Amino acid sequence: MVLYQVFTAEIGKDVDLSWSIDSTVNIFTFSVFTPSLSVIYEVNADSNSIISNTQSLKYEFNNASMDLRAINIRVLHLNETDAGMYFAKQDTNVYGCCVLVLTANPTKPTLMLSPEHPFANENVTFSCHSTVKQWPAGYRASNLSYTFVGNPRGATENNKLSIHKLTKSDKGKNISCQATDDLGKMSDMSNTVILDPYYGPDKVVLTPEYTAINVTEGTSLGPIICTASCNPECKFKWKLNTTGKFEDFHTDKNHLTVIDIKRNQSGTYRCRVVNQYNKTVFSREDISVNVQYSPKISRFWITDKNEEYGLLNPKNYSFSEEVNLKVTLYIESNPKPQLGLNSSLLKFTPLSYTESSRYYKSNLPLLKCEASGKYTIQAFNGIEYGDTKTVNLIINCKPRNASLESRTIGGKIGTVENIVMGVVSFPAPSVENVFNTGFMSTVQRDEYDYRYKINLTINIKSKDDFGVYGIKVRNQFGWILENITVRPEDKPEAPQNFSVGTTTFRSVNLSWIAGFNGGHSQTFTVQFKTTEDDTWKTEKVNSDKIITGSTVYYTLDQLKPDTSYQVMVVSENKHGKRNTSLEFETKVEPTLSPPSSASVSPLSIGIGSGIAVLVLIIILLVFIIRRKKNSKPESKECNVLYAEVDKEQHKGKQRKPVQKDSDEPANEEYASVVKSKSKKVHYKDFCISEDAIETENNEYAVVDKSNKDYTENESVYANQDDEQLIPHKPLEAQSSGRSTNQDGLTYIEVSFTSNKSDRRPIIGAESKTDYVDIDFTRKADPLPDDSD
Repeated sequence: MVLYQVFTAEIGKDVDLSWSIDSTVNIFTFSVFTPSLSVIYEVNADSNSIISNTQSLKYEFNNASMDLRAINIRVLHLNETDAGMYFAKQDTNVYGCCVLVLTANPTKPTLMLSPEHPFANENVTFSCHSTVKQWPAGYRASNLSYTFVGNPRGATENNKLSIHKLTKSDKGKNISCQATDDLGKMSDMSNTVILDPYYGPDKVVLTPEYTAINVTEGTSLGPIICTASCNPECKFKWKLNTTGKFEDFHTDKNHLTVIDIKRNQSGTYRCRVVNQYNKTVFSREDISVNVQYSPKISRFWITDKNEEYGLLNPKNYSFSEEVNLKVTLYIESNPKPQLGLNSSLLKFTPLSYTESSRYYKSNLPLLKCEASGKYTIQAFNGIEYGDTKTVNLIINCKPRNASLESRTIGGKIGTVENIVMGVVSFPAPSVENVFNTGFMSTVQRDEYDYRYKINLTINIKSKDDFGVYGIKVRNQFGWILENITVRPEDKPEAPQNFSVGTTTFRSVNLSWIAGFNGGHSQTFTVQFKTTEDDTWKTEKVNSDKIITGSTVYYTLDQLKPDTSYQVMVVSENKHGKRNTSLEFETKVEPTLSPPSSASVSPLSIGIGSGIAVLVLIIILLVFIIRRKKNSKPESKECNVLYAEVDKEQHKGKQRKPVQKDSDEPANEEYASVVKSKSKKVHYKDFCISEDAIETENNEYAVVDKSNKDYTENESVYANQDDEQLIPHKPLEAQSSGRSTNQDGLTYIEVSFTSNKSDRRPIIGAESKTDYVDIDFTRKADPLPDDSD
């Protein structure tokens, strides 16, 4: 195989070609040929000289080269005929070669658009076509890449540009393309295609912008103006649909006006807009015109069967709770109504329905027999009052939801056990014995028609009467089977599933499931001690609401930190006791770092705040008392204010109303609270009648509101606008040092000066203390099954 080198050059340029002949090859003479097989020169290898040449203005080479096996040729002024293979040859032997490839810019592309006149929302494709300029022709494949200019969007594949859904905004855009070959040579720009998409009709708008309009019969509709955007100009046509088919409605171009509208002109008006150059391209906008009137339910049917209608206009209707009621109503209404279902017991969402020729069909929700009663079916469309129909629904159900205090009871020979079972059923159920038939039963209606009490009486005459009693509760719609187990009285079962919940350094949460009580009420106690102690401590558990199978939770506290404990739960009744036990260990008590000298504990802050509030309250009380004492001149009547304290908390006692002829002094106010009996209190120096003192159990905080004068001194100040006040006679008394006005009102002076030295330190996360440790990995035991 002869290896060769490829040289590339442009038309009109010069190029240097070179290759070497292997020194191991024995040759005597050889010639250098052009692609057109003309000899450039000949070489004598023995004499190392050129013996013949055709050197001209086309080729240049070194005649004085000392190494004629190294061939170097310059080809001048390149043209298409210079492209091809240059080689050295002797006879049939070729001693090396090279290939010259000549290139030029690709041809100017041609740009075409398809379709030629596209519409908006259509897909368009641009095709760009150019050819490669390269010699020798067909020497090797050369690919062209294409660039489209003028449109930022669209997908390019090979020589095609696809724009999906042309828009009106593309109008006026200039699109052109350019080709580039593998060597990076670029063609001239193609011809330019200017986009001018046809569009419309779109943006059809009705003014006023209503989709539905309500008018009263005899009034005028309109004018309604229809406009649209088109290129070129659109054509308008109005149509009316009253019977399911649109027909032409004569009106003036894009204006719609109806004078003295009639009920039969109620329907859908449509503005249809067409592009005059393509009538298959159109758009429309509808407006619903209603001559309105309120719904009227002429008749209705109810059924729970697979039938077309059912019972016509029923007052009462009986059906099973396991089926859907179907209601059909014949309603005259425009617009179409909504259907509602209402009752005094339940609330419902609006009913869904199907409608055909004014017949409205709907499935009512599934109803339980507990929901029996009167129901109202309502049709309304927002006009006037609508219409309603009422029916009494009687809902049947088989017995269910049996409830017993316990399905396992304890008894003894010679006794009678009375058991009450609650059940939901309609109509009333009957009771049958399935096995162990030694019991009697009666059925009694409870508070509602669908709820019954079944009273069972079991006479335990011998040990054979212990066991399981099967009770079948039935009516014509079905039955349920309930089993009641009667066991001899015994000790209670030991607590089950005894376990430890959350444990802290001071407490532990315990839980267990109460077993069968042995036929008598059982109590629970928790006994515990440390593993190093022999003395058990006992705590009684409140057992009032504990029944067989219920889960009991109990917390032991005031335990020792980091200590192992043994704990035992004991269940006990009159026949004896049983127990279960376990061990646990409390956690280590967390260490609290002592507060720094600069910090203030929350307790100190709380105490300080409480003292400040208490002082403020005392000052306000003194202020109020002194003000009341000096607000009026002396009167013959007593101004006494009472505050009684009821220490026995008689909640029902109310303030005694003041009668017109009462002997009680005027302006008396009471806050009455009764305390325990105490010795009678006598009051002196006050004008209080005996009738004013209610009982010997009352304590009074008495305030004398009679007026007194005050000494005029430097600490007494005048109120504003007090020229009309009656002057007071000064008393011979020394100043108290308080700030008061001439009416004796005492004022509080409060200083808001900040004391920076008393600022509280901010206690952040770095000073926090863990007081509670919660174990989120523990889960509660599952609830037990119902006891047998």
